[in-house]
Amino acid sequence: MRVLRRFFYLALITLLLPQYFYSNVSLNTYGQIGYINSPSAFNLPEASVSMSLKRDYPNRNLNFTISPFNWVDFTVFYVDIVNKEYPGGFKQSYKDKGFNMKLTLKEKDKWPALAVGFNDIAGTGYFSSEYIVISDYFEKFEYSLGIGWGTFDGGLSISNPFKSIDKSFKNRSDSTSDFGGTLDTNNYFSGERASVFGAISYSIEPNLKLIAELDPLNRNSRINYKEPSSRFNFGLVRKIKDLSFGIYSNRDSHLSFDIAFNKNFASFRPVKKFKSKDSPKTYSELRNILAKNKIGLESIYTNKEDLHVVVNQNAYQNQYEANEVIYKNLKQLKEGSERVIISQKYLDMEVVKTFYPSNNIKNIRNETYDEIESENFITAFQVEKKYPIILNSISPVIRNQLASREGFIHLGLLIEDNLEIIFSNNIILIGNFKYSLWDNFDELYIEPINTYPNQVRSDLKKYLNNFDTGIVLGRLELNAFKSFENKHFLRFSAGIFEEMFGGVGVDYQYYPQGSLVSFGAETYFVKKRDYSLDFSFQNYTNTLSRVNVQAIEPLTKVKFKLSYGEYLAGDKGYTFDISRRFDNGVELGGFITRTNVTYEQFGEGSFDKGIKIKIPFSLFGGNNLTRYEWRPLTKDPGALLIKSVDISDQISRYRVY
Repeated sequence: MRVLRRFFYLALITLLLPQYFYSNVSLNTYGQIGYINSPSAFNLPEASVSMSLKRDYPNRNLNFTISPFNWVDFTVFYVDIVNKEYPGGFKQSYKDKGFNMKLTLKEKDKWPALAVGFNDIAGTGYFSSEYIVISDYFEKFEYSLGIGWGTFDGGLSISNPFKSIDKSFKNRSDSTSDFGGTLDTNNYFSGERASVFGAISYSIEPNLKLIAELDPLNRNSRINYKEPSSRFNFGLVRKIKDLSFGIYSNRDSHLSFDIAFNKNFASFRPVKKFKSKDSPKTYSELRNILAKNKIGLESIYTNKEDLHVVVNQNAYQNQYEANEVIYKNLKQLKEGSERVIISQKYLDMEVVKTFYPSNNIKNIRNETYDEIESENFITAFQVEKKYPIILNSISPVIRNQLASREGFIHLGLLIEDNLEIIFSNNIILIGNFKYSLWDNFDELYIEPINTYPNQVRSDLKKYLNNFDTGIVLGRLELNAFKSFENKHFLRFSAGIFEEMFGGVGVDYQYYPQGSLVSFGAETYFVKKRDYSLDFSFQNYTNTLSRVNVQAIEPLTKVKFKLSYGEYLAGDKGYTFDISRRFDNGVELGGFITRTNVTYEQFGEGSFDKGIKIKIPFSLFGGNNLTRYEWRPLTKDPGALLIKSVDISDQISRYRVY
């Protein structure tokens, strides 16, 4: 009862937090929409990203969840089990990592929503569970009722209903037979017993929710939980803008707390468009208006039939939004022309050329790409650029290292200087310099267990250890770009590519305009950098070549990419990427890599895998899209070079069909 009394006092504090009117969604222990431990049948809306941190006993949970579609959520999780020692004599608490997934089979209509979920997919088994759940809501109430298996068999115990289908559902292994990381489908929905769980919530006000649940979690598992005195959990969740704060009473044995960030990026727009009161009457006026819309006018060509406008832009995440700005501002300038042709360039590579009729079109997406261009153009306007052009930005950055054996999270507050020196239309020097204002990376000292076949990523800690030695060099590379016939694209690069490698290399991509399929190849000679992060190198070198094929499904904008070849460590194999790219540039997806390194040689995790996102997120403001990758473990096999420019990705964003 003392726990419930503490919960009551903390609930009063939560009630006093400021109110903002946003949707009241709560995330459960597993990083997905639900209650405390129980899930619901609802998913986050597509283009959502969430992060949650929960302090419980004995578990500390950190979850990252992405929702590429309305009907599916994927979560990568880290757990610090504070009362369990990490094996191997490290004198540290046990760290576990894995993936969760929830699929909505039926959305709510006049009947409840229905979903199926999997926790700790292909993991170590400590949190392995499956469930089927229905959910509904009316007025201020929401409820869920489900059946759970595995570690979710701690509710009202029942005989496993699937045993009547096949006797194999009777048997469930309590531990993995390998290093984790592989699917054990024989365990799914299996076990002698299952359990019924349920939860209900009441919205006291739009951003304050009271929760009660019949806990599905099995407290008699391999984790040494406190002895519960109740089957029920209670909680209170307050939402403030994109953040939520929760306090919970867990089976009247202890209190837990969490904080969650949940953001939907579907409405994100990278550029705030400038609208002129009057349509420009001269090409110089057009240039000024386009510049205010972050579009650089390069040249204009005319003949008897066509007006051809050539621009460069790197702000819009699709071709048609930039084309719309250009076309609308040509209202007077296109008079007398039968067609308008708009060419967009990226680093002097013509990535898209679109044709429009001169008469005012109602939909900018009524574009064509394969018309025959007329001849005898004359140059009507040409912008003369003065080189070199120097672009420089300085900003604070949070750097993190998660789930190391030394501790759950290590952080650094850095100042980063990003430099670009443009020597000509297609030659650019890209630099990155870092200075640590504060970090605790010196606490990272435990050596990796597996470094086969060569150590190329698993010694990342030694690089982080030197962040506090002064200004360190993150990147300094010279790039040259070239394209031919709007379908052949080349990038040449030399210098310091990233924090751990430098060298020389070339990328080629065959990507015809209008095609949903592209092919590419790359060859790089790389040398491993010294831990001091200056211009010195270690002895390790490698020459690696890779090929790739990419296909985009036009209705859902799902991108499939398969690449094959050699990796940084010398192993050979393939990487399969699948992601959904939204028209505003937000991208959510994941990847797996399989090489000729065996599970035993790879060690914990068995093979490389993770999720990747591209979102406009910064703790210090800003509207730029940034790419993030999370993998449960940092290993050497399957390691790829971190590139400043991926020409395949860059071309794709100008070709949203």
